Amino acid sequence: MQRDILAEITARHRADIAERGVSLGYDVPEIRTRPVVPFMAAPGTILEIKRASPSRGMISAGLDAVKTAETYVNAGTEAVSVLTENNYFRGSLGDLAAVAGAVGTRASVLRKDFLLEPDEVNVAYDCGADAVLLIARILDAETLRAMAGRAFSLGIAVLLEIREDDDCGKAYEVMKLARDMGCEMQLVLGINARDLATFHVDLLAPVRIRCRMSAYCAKRKERLKLPPVVAESGITTDEAARFAGSMRFRGVLIGEAAARSPEKAYELVRAFVAAAEAGMKTTETLLWENIAARLDRAAGKRPLIKICGITKESDAHAAASAGADFLGFVFSGESRRCTDGETVRNIRASFEKDSRPVFIGVVTDPESVGGREAVRLAEAGILDGIQFHGCIPPDDVPGYAAVRVQSDADVVRMKELLKAGQHRVLIDAFLDGIPGGTGSRIPDAIVQKAASLSQLWLAGGITPENVSGIVQKFRPELIDVSSGVESAPGIKDHEKISRLFAAIDNR
Repeated sequence: MQRDILAEITARHRADIAERGVSLGYDVPEIRTRPVVPFMAAPGTILEIKRASPSRGMISAGLDAVKTAETYVNAGTEAVSVLTENNYFRGSLGDLAAVAGAVGTRASVLRKDFLLEPDEVNVAYDCGADAVLLIARILDAETLRAMAGRAFSLGIAVLLEIREDDDCGKAYEVMKLARDMGCEMQLVLGINARDLATFHVDLLAPVRIRCRMSAYCAKRKERLKLPPVVAESGITTDEAARFAGSMRFRGVLIGEAAARSPEKAYELVRAFVAAAEAGMKTTETLLWENIAARLDRAAGKRPLIKICGITKESDAHAAASAGADFLGFVFSGESRRCTDGETVRNIRASFEKDSRPVFIGVVTDPESVGGREAVRLAEAGILDGIQFHGCIPPDDVPGYAAVRVQSDADVVRMKELLKAGQHRVLIDAFLDGIPGGTGSRIPDAIVQKAASLSQLWLAGGITPENVSGIVQKFRPELIDVSSGVESAPGIKDHEKISRLFAAIDNR
C-alpha cells in the first residue's frame, strides 16, 4: 500500500492539538502589535522558511528564521511563508512570531501548516501572520468555511489550497463567503504542484487545476470571478519560476530551493516577476494551457493521443474525428513522413477553431531547412509547438523534448532535461538512422524507469493490437502513434485509427 504522507501529518497534528492545545505549547502573545499587511497584493514570490520536509528530509538544519527572512525581503519577495509544523518540517510558532516581528510591513507573512480548527487561525493572527494556509483536502466543507470566515473577520487573508475534484465545490463556497463578507481581496487560491499524499511533483498541475476551477466557476449561476492563483511547490530553477510567471499566476510559493540557498532568492524573484509583469499570453502560455485543459478533461480516463507523421488533410481529419488530441507534422528530411509548411497551413485552415487538435511540428535539427521552417510556423501560430526529437530545445520556442531511449544512459538524459526545466519529455524507441516511426517498442524496464521520473509520454511501436495492454500497464499521460496506424509511411489507415481509439476506450 502506498504511504499517504498527508494523512500521517494530519493525524500527528490532531494528536498534538489534543495534547498541547491549539497553541501547541507556545506562549502566544496576548495582543498583536504588528499591522496586517495585505497578502499578495501584487504579483510576486512567497519564499519559505523551511528546515526539512517528508520528501527531502533535512534541508537546512541550521537555518536561522529571522536572518533567512531578511535575505528574502532584501531580494524583493512579496511574502514570506513560515512553516510552523514541527514533526516533519521542524518549524514552530516561535519562528512565525520572530519573522513577523522582523519583517514589519516590508512583506506579508503566511502561516503554513496543516490547520484543522478555527482557533488555530486566531493563534496565527496573534503571532503576527497576515495569511493562513487552509488545505481543502483535509477539511470538510463546514470546517473550512468556519476557518475562512474566522480569518476574514480578523482581517487576514486565506491561501486556500485546492487539488482534488471535491476541492472545487469547497473553494466555491469560500468564494461566496468572501463575497458576502466583502472580503474578496482576502482570498487567494493556491494550487500545489506537489501531491501531498505522495509528494510527487508535477509543475503542470497548477495550470491544469486552474483550468478545472475556472470551468467549475463558469458553470455556477453566481458566475463568481476566480480569485488570484498562486502556484505552490516544485519551483527549483529560474526557468521554472519564469514559466509560472508566463502562465499568469499571481505568485509562486518557493520552498526548498530558497531554503537551501537563500542567496539565490533574488534570481528566483526576478525570474518570476519579470515574466509576470510582461502580462501577455505567449505562444508557450497558449500551448501549455491548451495541453493542461485537455489533461483535465481526460481526468485520467484515457491518455492524450498524438497521431504523428500526418501528411494529408484527410488523415488529419480522420485522426481528429476519432479523438486525437495532437497531430504531429514531421520536418526532417531524413523521415519518409516529412511534410512542408504549405501543407500544414492548408490542414490548419481546414479545421474549425473549436475542433482543432494541437498542431505539433517534429524536428530533429532546429538549424536544418525543415527545422527553421517549423520554428517559423510556430512563431506564426500555425504550429502550436515543436517536438524537439533527439535535439536540444531552444529557450524561445514553445514545445517539449523527445528522447530516443534504449538504455539507462538515455533515461539519465531525460532526467537532465526535466531538471533543466522541460515540463514533459517524450520517450521514443531508438533505431539507428530512423528519426521516429520505427515501429519498435522500448524495453519495459526502461519505460518503468522513465515513468518514475515524470508523467509518461510514450512513443514507439504502439498499435491497435497492443495499445490496451500498454495503457493498462504503464498508465501513460500521452501516447504517440505513427507507423502503428499506417498503410504506408506517411499514409494513415483510417480503419486502424478507429481500432486504436476503440481499443483504448474499451480497455
